Amino acid sequence: MGEVYVDRNVDHDFEEVSNPVAPEAVRIVEVNDGDADHTFSLNEAALEKVLLDKRYADKKVAVIGVAGAYRKGKSFLLNFFLRYLEALERNDGQKEGNWMQPETPLKGFSWRGGSERETNGILIWERPFIVKDLHGEESLIFLVRDWSFPYEAEFGFNGGQRTLEKRLQVSDKQHPELQQLRTHIRACFDDIQCFLMPHPGLKVATNPNFDGKLTDIEPEFQHSLHALIPRILDGANLVLKDINGGKVTCRELVEYFKAYMKIFQGQELPEPKSMLIATAEANNLAAVSSARALYSRNMEEVCGGDKPYMSTSELGVEHERCRNEAIREFRNARKMGGADFSMQFLDRLEQDIGETFENFKKSNEGKNLFKSMRTPAVLVSMMIVDYIIQQFFYLIGCDGIAGIFSSVFMIVLFALSAWAYSRYSGNLREVGGHVDEAVNWLWREFISPNTQYMGALGGAVQLGEQLQNASQPARTDRKNR
Repeated sequence: MGEVYVDRNVDHDFEEVSNPVAPEAVRIVEVNDGDADHTFSLNEAALEKVLLDKRYADKKVAVIGVAGAYRKGKSFLLNFFLRYLEALERNDGQKEGNWMQPETPLKGFSWRGGSERETNGILIWERPFIVKDLHGEESLIFLVRDWSFPYEAEFGFNGGQRTLEKRLQVSDKQHPELQQLRTHIRACFDDIQCFLMPHPGLKVATNPNFDGKLTDIEPEFQHSLHALIPRILDGANLVLKDINGGKVTCRELVEYFKAYMKIFQGQELPEPKSMLIATAEANNLAAVSSARALYSRNMEEVCGGDKPYMSTSELGVEHERCRNEAIREFRNARKMGGADFSMQFLDRLEQDIGETFENFKKSNEGKNLFKSMRTPAVLVSMMIVDYIIQQFFYLIGCDGIAGIFSSVFMIVLFALSAWAYSRYSGNLREVGGHVDEAVNWLWREFISPNTQYMGALGGAVQLGEQLQNASQPARTDRKNR
């Protein structure tokens, strides 16, 4: 099965994306043929790389999936989808021009002739396409390849629709399961269509060197491609993925993949109740993911990597504001399962926000010049004081005591050298950490409590602590108002 993702872009028709590496198909679901049970596994890293790309993560998504038996031309067809969408991007959304490219070999999803399977599992295209507003209804299209009876029903949608109506008719003579299947198919989709497609020609079927050039494909098949593909991929016909009345973004789609993969791990098809629970769980996880992303975006705006240091109290105020906005986003999202079911996911959101806030705090502390310079400042100060005391004892003739202070001086000098080497080379990080811990202990136990006895140096220490911890009243007052 292969899929192409189309994202809605509310700002402009098409967005140019510079990508030096040509995109390719990515397998996101593996079929473990080596297992006796033929289990499935989700490649979360590959899925997240595509759908959590910051260019697409929060855009609403339409999914175009092609499924069917192997060796029936799914990848072959998907590559024409890619060719059409790429042509739209090049033409800035205009449909003019020959998107078919008759002399160009067909590339994209891996495909080849022959009777052996080429792909398995679920593959998606590595880069979503961004198109204009989508207004279609969810639809299912039965594509009948190699239709051999054009005298009964002509190629295309019209003949396909008549054929489909005959096939989906419910009759008392049918087995109850067949009647139920036909009823369920009609109930699951707003729009069901059928397209009858001719055989692509003997050159395609018998030439092992066929590379997809249209010049080797029968004209009638080319005409069918011209009719089918624009009809499917036109922005007016594409439909945004909708679950529980809410449009799904790429970020949220990741959570649905994860939830559904869990219930398809067993040998038996999941019960409807299991599907409902999985959908409710994914629905709530998607709301958590969106709210968490909102919190991170808002915090990045006020204290991100390129922002200056912010006082601890002001950072706390901004955290509360962004946290409340994220929780409000979660509560307002359409969710399944009821309030009690969603409560556990709200707790998870709170926990995730707390962990993210800790990371922002650490990043912010790294920008604090006073705190980052504490270790060298304390060590240099200790060396100066130690040297003065050492010289004093030499003057009064207490060489033994002066020797002790000389040893202390060398120890502090070694600690300062090790700290500087660790900080600027990235080596001996544990040693640098131990030096920081020792200095922080000295600061906490001896220096900070005795600043009033330290004259000008004590005043500098107090000023530094005030700069570190004090909020900016005017700005905070504006936020509260």
